[in-house]
Amino acid sequence: MIGGAGAEEVKNLLLSNKALSELVGTYQFASMETKIPAICVIPSAGYNYPPSGTEVSGLEIAIVPNPIYERVLNGYSIDYRCDLHLKQHDPSDNCLQAIDAIVRIKSLNAQKIFRNYSVPEVTKIEILVCGYFLEFSR
Repeated sequence: MIGGAGAEEVKNLLLSNKALSELVGTYQFASMETKIPAICVIPSAGYNYPPSGTEVSGLEIAIVPNPIYERVLNGYSIDYRCDLHLKQHDPSDNCLQAIDAIVRIKSLNAQKIFRNYSVPEVTKIEILVCGYFLEFSR
């Protein structure tokens, strides 16, 4: 589960959660007539997604893999973390119900939630996907 693999599992978990999937908005790409759920995995927070010309409605969730590698005595500790960036595109709605639904998914292990109260439609949630300790043998 290196980098994005854990993020794809998180995406599938979010999509399978009934309470959350009812809140997620849609992407309608310029090249497609059908709409798909507005959940994506992107390589970094500054990555430009969705492509220009895409119509986004409702709540959008971007999943950013953020593994943390730390050298410890005789090995490495690796925490596979993901940041969930929530953005509400409907000005009459906010992210609060989605935050509640995400925090209630026990296997996501929400670590930190940052909500900018001056911009209520944007929220960041840090989750721990899994952690490993790799020991060196001599």
